[in-house]
Amino acid sequence: MIGIYCYQDTQNDNEIVYIGKDSNIDRNIRYNAHKKPSQYNCQQINRVIQNNPNRYKYKILKKKLSEQKKGKNNHQYKDYYRINKAGKRRNKQQYSIYKEGKVIKTSVHIDKLLKWFKENYPDEEIKELNT
Repeated sequence: MIGIYCYQDTQNDNEIVYIGKDSNIDRNIRYNAHKKPSQYNCQQINRVIQNNPNRYKYKILKKKLSEQKKGKNNHQYKDYYRINKAGKRRNKQQYSIYKEGKVIKTSVHIDKLLKWFKENYPDEEIKELNT
């Protein structure tokens, strides 16, 4: 089950300081990854949570049954551009723009990637942003 979660700062009126997506929210995969010591330097939020375990509260915002069925993969995205996380490069999150299942461009800087897209595809738009 896919879900959206957040971390709230209990010392600052439960202000949301981080929002994330978990592809298996029932098993709290991302929650456990944030707290895992070996993931300390992967994301800044990991360091914050691990250094202040009693300050930040994990909360599930939304759960949704997975819409992807076995064997469909990314065929549903064929008709438009989308941007997704594409793994890591030198411990930095990498993002890619896709069209018809093919990578158009990849970068660790999402802002620069979006700017490049607008300059090179001025009449197109990204219809799905999965970051």
